[in-house]
Amino acid sequence: MVRMVLVGVLSSLLLCCTGTKPGVPGSYSNASLDGLVASKRFEIVSNWASPMLSRGVMAISNSGLLAPGSTAGRIDLTGNTNFLKIQEDSVSAYLPYYGERQMGGGYNRNSGIEFKGIPTEYEVSKNTKGNGYMLRFTIAENSENYQVFVNLFPDMSTTISVNSSQRDAISYYGNAKALTE
Repeated sequence: MVRMVLVGVLSSLLLCCTGTKPGVPGSYSNASLDGLVASKRFEIVSNWASPMLSRGVMAISNSGLLAPGSTAGRIDLTGNTNFLKIQEDSVSAYLPYYGERQMGGGYNRNSGIEFKGIPTEYEVSKNTKGNGYMLRFTIAENSENYQVFVNLFPDMSTTISVNSSQRDAISYYGNAKALTE
């Protein structure tokens, strides 16, 4: 009897641990990422934000104002509209910002990171291990300059790091998908 139960448990574990089959969602290849980057037409939607930890961010976290499941170092963006789009030679973004602004801002201005235009110093390079791409560009919006680094991985996951001339640095984690017409 014990032997039958043990065989049943082991067989169910083996069935549950099977890998994904080629061509089904969840399986990715470098070729699909190569095509996405070569098309220069994709969008990244972020699921998490990681602001630079500072006294202000910690104070917000300790006050209980962050959404459930969020911490000072990892903020859930579920339900927050956000994107970074690459369309041929132009980029546009709206990313919610959490952190401290060093200067500027003013009244009646959006508090998120927003830009649209043709970037300068746009570079695309293959990661050193050959398992993804690194995009780097600089863009200015109003009086603020942004330096943006995007890592794209074969499973279409992404990391976006934004350095600003007026704010503390912040990173975003999400997924890329091809833009449709």
